[in-house]
Amino acid sequence: MGARTAHQSTLSRLRQLLPSGDTLPDEVWQKRHRFLVALLAAHAVLLAVFGVAMGYSVVHSVLEGALIPASFAAAAVVIPASHRLRAGLVTLGLLSCSALLTHLSGGYIEAHFHFFIVVLIIGLYEDWVPFVLALGYVVLHHGVVGAIDPSAVYNHPSAQQHPWRWAAIHGAGISAAALLSLWAWKLNEQLREERRRASLVRAAAVADETRRRIERDLHDGVQQQIVSLGLELRLTAEQVPSELAEVRAQVSDAAEELMEVLFEVQELSRGSHPAILADGGLEPALRALARRSAIPVELDMRSSRRLDEEVEVAAYFVVSEALANVVKHAHASTVHVGLEAEHGAVHLSVRDDGIGGAAPGRGSGLVGIEDRVNALGGKIEIASPSGAGTSVVVEIPCQQIDPD
Repeated sequence: MGARTAHQSTLSRLRQLLPSGDTLPDEVWQKRHRFLVALLAAHAVLLAVFGVAMGYSVVHSVLEGALIPASFAAAAVVIPASHRLRAGLVTLGLLSCSALLTHLSGGYIEAHFHFFIVVLIIGLYEDWVPFVLALGYVVLHHGVVGAIDPSAVYNHPSAQQHPWRWAAIHGAGISAAALLSLWAWKLNEQLREERRRASLVRAAAVADETRRRIERDLHDGVQQQIVSLGLELRLTAEQVPSELAEVRAQVSDAAEELMEVLFEVQELSRGSHPAILADGGLEPALRALARRSAIPVELDMRSSRRLDEEVEVAAYFVVSEALANVVKHAHASTVHVGLEAEHGAVHLSVRDDGIGGAAPGRGSGLVGIEDRVNALGGKIEIASPSGAGTSVVVEIPCQQIDPD
């Protein structure tokens, strides 16, 4: 059991070192794809010219040097296929150009460098399928074609006699070039992720500051005016003569209704950015949320520590949005909210016993929760099997955790 866990941990660390693949925004992918298709089409012209220069007939040069890359380029443009399939067609086309260049040159070792360049260029797709396809193509081409027609691949006796050995040597060289491509690919993904998180952090900061301003405006402006007006109405009601009992009752009713408006404004103010969160921290703010919830909430608060302000705000609104989601969609009878802060991270969980079936992007409010968590480099897991309730588990890194 321990060996299996260690093995899984090692694999997990290796996966973290490698790029994830297929993360390019569509507009960036399209731009790179157009460039690579144009590059492939240019090879159709250049290889035909090269074939004639090397002494091959025009027909031979056109049929081999031009027709093959041109066909791949046309297919990558015309066929209405997925990004991955079109990238695969371009990859095969460019690798075929490498093979044709090697063949037309008579197996010159210098021509093999074209394979290295193609492997690096294919990294622009940032997708594992064309990347692995490129590595496999090089080894198989050098081995199979080298065994069938050694002079078409190699121009020295050792390689012609042992094509698979030299295929492995070239494969190792290509793998070294591939590592450089993987490194650049991983850096690009990290840069995009950092930019995305920075954008989310800025958006969340603007939204939180707007909530604070609204809360201040409501508290210092509207609420004070409503309270003042309510007191005036009560004084007015007391001054109405007893013979005008109906008028006095109407004024009193207006004062009561105004107090109800004040209550609604206070609720709105708390929802915008509750003062209790800034003053008391996350634990009392979550307890206040639980008291106001329309569905009974069971709290499991295992920490009363003060956290980073941005973490407290994010955690509060994660729970707030999750509870609102339960009330609107879950048809639940109870909700369990857990909070724990340890080992440099805040752990939150919101679980209900409702109908389940919640999914981000369907108006459930889960997208906003994910954005808040991702903006702080956190992790979120949402499980909502039909008929078995919804579980939202969140982990947010937090370096500044005050002692209890």
